[in-house]
Amino acid sequence: MSGCPLPGTTEVSSAPPTAATTPADDVHTTTRQWMSSSRRYRNAPLIADGRIDGIVEPTAASGVAPRRRIAGVEATAPPMPNIPDSTPVPTPTTALNTIRHRSDIPAEATLRFVATDVSLRGVYVPLITPFASDGSVALDALEGLAHTYLDAGVAGLVPLGTTGETPLLDHDEQRAVVDACARVCRERHAPMIVGVGTNNTRSTIAATEALAAIPEATAALCVVPYYLRPGQAGIVAHFEAIAAASPVPIVLYNIPGRTGRLLEPDGLLRLASTPNIIGVKQAVGTIDDGSLRLLAEAPPGFAVLGGDDPLMFPLVLLGGSGAISAAAHVCTRRFVEMTECALAGKVDEGRAHHDALLTVSRACFAEPNPAVFKGVLHAQGRIPTPDVRLPLTNASPPAVQHALDAIDAAGG
Repeated sequence: MSGCPLPGTTEVSSAPPTAATTPADDVHTTTRQWMSSSRRYRNAPLIADGRIDGIVEPTAASGVAPRRRIAGVEATAPPMPNIPDSTPVPTPTTALNTIRHRSDIPAEATLRFVATDVSLRGVYVPLITPFASDGSVALDALEGLAHTYLDAGVAGLVPLGTTGETPLLDHDEQRAVVDACARVCRERHAPMIVGVGTNNTRSTIAATEALAAIPEATAALCVVPYYLRPGQAGIVAHFEAIAAASPVPIVLYNIPGRTGRLLEPDGLLRLASTPNIIGVKQAVGTIDDGSLRLLAEAPPGFAVLGGDDPLMFPLVLLGGSGAISAAAHVCTRRFVEMTECALAGKVDEGRAHHDALLTVSRACFAEPNPAVFKGVLHAQGRIPTPDVRLPLTNASPPAVQHALDAIDAAGG
């Protein structure tokens, strides 16, 4: 069967569901080769510190971050029930989404909003944060991964997401991660969406404002406030305040399995029509009625990005723009081809990829994210250690091996 070409590329071939053929070398004519042998890491025995069984703790990306705009979700626990709110959110009227150009924002002047051609489309990778043997952030490995994923056709990078263990990084480490990704995005002219969300509105505003100092930042990813369990009106007001202050566009992150709170359709649609909010990473654990309503009623230019990796293909077929996908750390090119097929409406070809990749997604989330991904990447010689930071623990050897087997079966 013929593959689904990436925008501006030549046609590539794809194989049956059980094995993926490597796409033609000319798919990305402007990209460089993966990593030289000097940048690869020697295999070492996998370390198993145990495993965590149970619910993932509420957490989200927090801290400082980065600035700019261009175009372009992660593991999720099952959705948690939400207590109905007594304060309804008004149904929005359809409006054209606009965002702010930073070049139009004098430092001392009132912020101005203008239309933009910024769009979110395709697969974005929420990068892991690799650690060296001494526990420090392995920035050279991070940059190598970033180049590798862009070589494979991803639309852009997402540093400081939950997959990046952001709550476990200190301020300087967070800034170093952003700077490393910014260097790659500057070199490759690639978009960068930076995770900045917290459950404190003032802190999140400060983090988004800090993005003005980093020209490579395309947008900010802001999670629904976690732990406090605010009502729908409070969640909407939180995001409206952030969008009004941010020098970059905002991408919402709706993941009730981690936050304990669902941003419901009325609120989402109101925010979809709010200036400077350009999309949502929708990771509610299913394609539910609310997601279907969002896909049907969101205004033009508002991007719905999948955050549940097993649901990427059907969500995009139903009108989604792509995904922020942790699973795309592996079998990256095939995840990109699957998404391009869905965007082009090539159901049969895309489903062949989907069926092959479904086992990969499930295997890589068998233990708390990002432990299995790190175990796999270390086994492949792409990062120096498989380590995560407490309270996370390293993936068990059987989980890593099962994921490696699934990746091999998918041709990855």
